[in-house]
Order: sequence, then C-alpha cells, then structure tokens
Amino acid sequence: MRDAYLPDALHEGTEKTPVRVFQRPGAPQADSSRPDVSGPVHDIRDVYIAVMGVTGSGKSSFIQLCTGRDCGVGDGLESKTREVEAYSFMYKPNMRVHLIDTPGFDDSNRTDADVLRDIAGFLGVAYQKNIRLSGLVYCHRIIDPRMQGSAQRNFHMFRDLCGEDCYRQIALITTHWAYVPPTIGTAREKELIDTEKFWGYMYRKGSHILRHVSDTDRSSAMTILAELIRGDRKVTLDIQREMSEGLGLEQTSAGKRLNADIIEMRKKHREDLKALEQSMKRAMAEKDKEQTQQLEKLLSETEQKIKAGEESQERLKADLQNLQVEREAAMARLQAELKASQDQMAEEQLKFQLRQDQDRAEMQSEKEAHKARMEQLQQQMNRQAEEIKKKAAGSQTDWGSIGNAVSNVVCTIAHIAGTVIEAAIEADREAQRAQSSYSYSYD
Repeated sequence: MRDAYLPDALHEGTEKTPVRVFQRPGAPQADSSRPDVSGPVHDIRDVYIAVMGVTGSGKSSFIQLCTGRDCGVGDGLESKTREVEAYSFMYKPNMRVHLIDTPGFDDSNRTDADVLRDIAGFLGVAYQKNIRLSGLVYCHRIIDPRMQGSAQRNFHMFRDLCGEDCYRQIALITTHWAYVPPTIGTAREKELIDTEKFWGYMYRKGSHILRHVSDTDRSSAMTILAELIRGDRKVTLDIQREMSEGLGLEQTSAGKRLNADIIEMRKKHREDLKALEQSMKRAMAEKDKEQTQQLEKLLSETEQKIKAGEESQERLKADLQNLQVEREAAMARLQAELKASQDQMAEEQLKFQLRQDQDRAEMQSEKEAHKARMEQLQQQMNRQAEEIKKKAAGSQTDWGSIGNAVSNVVCTIAHIAGTVIEAAIEADREAQRAQSSYSYSYD
C-alpha cells in the first residue's frame, strides 16, 4: 500500500469550509472539528474506507486531497483508475486510514464485468484476511442535471454490492459544487434525497448525505471521513458475505444485476443486427455502394458488441478462489512497482541530503567570511572615530578635516548596512532554494 505520513496536516482546521450534513431525527449532531490528536500513542489502529462512484465524480481527487499522494487524477471523462488500489495516511498519531480507490462501472478502458471481478476480488481477499471496512464514500457530480444512464446503473450496482446492513456506514457525497450555481445545486441535491430510487431509500435507512463543497479544501474531505470513523463500526458487504458462503460471482446480487443488464443489452444488439441486415439487403439490391459500406461497418461493430457481451458473461463465472489468485498476482505486481518507487525515493532523499549538506557548508563559509569583513569594517570605523576625537581636541579646529572624517564614518556605516542587507537577502534565497528542493524530493 502507498503510505504517506502527514503530521502537519493534522493541525489544519476543518472549520474553514462547512460541510452540510443531513441529519435524521434523533441522530447525533455531526462534529466538523479537526481529528483528535490528544492522548498517548499506543498500537496503531487501521481503518479501511472504500471510495466509489462514476468516472469523473471526484473519487481520486478526494483521496489525493486526504492523503497528499498522487492518485493519477484525470482531467476528463476517461478513467485514470485502472484497478482497485489503496492509499494510506496517518489520520492521527494512533490511527492509519486506508482509502480504497475503485474504477467505476462505466470505466472507459474496461468492461463492467472486469470491474466487478476486480472489486469483488479485492473485497473477497480482504474479508478472508479479516479486514473489514469502516465505511464507504459514494461520489456523485452535482453538475449532472439528473441521475440517469451510467450514473444510475453504477449507483444500483453499488447498492447491490453493499446491502442494507451497511447503509449506516455509507456517505453519499456530492462533488464539484464550484461549477454550479448554489440554487441549482441545492435543487438537484433535493431531488436525489426525495427520489426513492436515487438516494431517498438509503437516506431513510441511515446513510449520511454530505457536500464535498471544495475540491481543494482538505478540511471538507476530512469532515466526511470523520462522519464514518467516529462510530468505530465495521461492516461486511453483501458481496463479501455471499462469496464467502460459496456463491459464484454471477450468483451474487451484484452479479445477477450485471448479468441481467448484459442480457438486455445483447437482446438490443441482436435486434439492431437484424435491422441492419435488412437494410443491407435493400442497399445491395439497389446497388448503393456507399450505403452498403457504411452498413457493413455498423454490422461489424454490432457483432463485436454481441461478442463482448458473451465474453462478459463468461467473465462473471468465477468463484472467490479464482478471484483471489488474480488479486494476489495483481498485488505482487503492485508491490514490485512500490519497491521500485521506494528505491527511487531513497535515492532522491540521499541526493537531497548531500545537496543540503553542501549548501550548509557553503553558507557557513560565507557566514565566517562575512563576520571577518564586519570585524574589519568595525576596526576601520573605530580608527576614524579616534581621528575625529584627536582633531576636535586640538587648539585649532579644522572643520574641513572633521567634516571629511564624519563623511567617511557615514560612508562606512552605509557600507556595513548594505553588506548586512545583501547577506540577509542571500540567506533568504538559500532558504527558498533549500525549501524548493525539499518539496520536489518529497511531494
């Protein structure tokens, strides 16, 4: 897993950006204060929270904001999360939080069946190792006019994965508030809550509904995590329970839903194929070469979609043992990548330390040289002051000589001040360069 220790971040207040929490009657009020870091540090407690949602809903951004680690955030609708990955950080001195990033079921690079296999494999292996989730975060873009198409299918799959017993440990969050007028966003949020097939049912069953109001304010994300962590509850998802009881992936609630969707889509594609074949016959009869070529292309694409559906159904035929083998192979690959990354970081840290030692030595040398110059200038100023005293004590006052001596003293003082200012400026530049080098090495 990718670990990042961020002690400084614990001192960031979470009161800057309020996060709206819809409370059920009789539910305890949400505490949006910073995490409690008081008390002695004993054994470190590990907390696991899964983050899910459609592509572009802000899953990876949310995780990156919490952990300070690069999660490969995308800048469009193409998915950057290729498989399930866990990113860890110290929530407080005795608690480590693992945020699990997941691909959406509308992934631009993989089929829904492959995504389900990956998620089920990760959750199944975690269950066998006695690792339980403390909660789940589901991200939804408030910029979307309504929940439809892939977003609705993704959400229904999410519900089937979890099961009702987990609802109280689920945070349904809306993201991207900066890109929608508040009145419109509030109206869309209300529709999500009031509509039973959207968030209404889960809300009535105990799920938390919150706003992640800023994609750049860490306090907003930390408040959402606090809502799930505070109860210290563990949950077992339906898909974990079902597969641990020996059911195949296609027999689980989530697998059945996906299989039904595939069957429906294959039926539609077959109907499209028949219509295209009829059109092809007419085009060939009319000797319309251009239309025939277009129809041939469409026929080929439709046949490929039907074949992909058949392959997806085959991919659903897997048990927990198969998924565990796949997951362990993926984990071995990730561990190798992580070791290479750690070796590279260690090398960068060594280079940084050497540069820091060299800069420190150069600054010490300049400091000593500056001290010697200051002592030399001080001696020069003392001599000139003595000359002024001697001339002032004489019988005849040579005001011209005294004026020249005073002028020399003033120039000396100005030179000393200029030297001090230049040294201070250079020291500040060195500090900035050292800080820039530190940031580059560890970010």
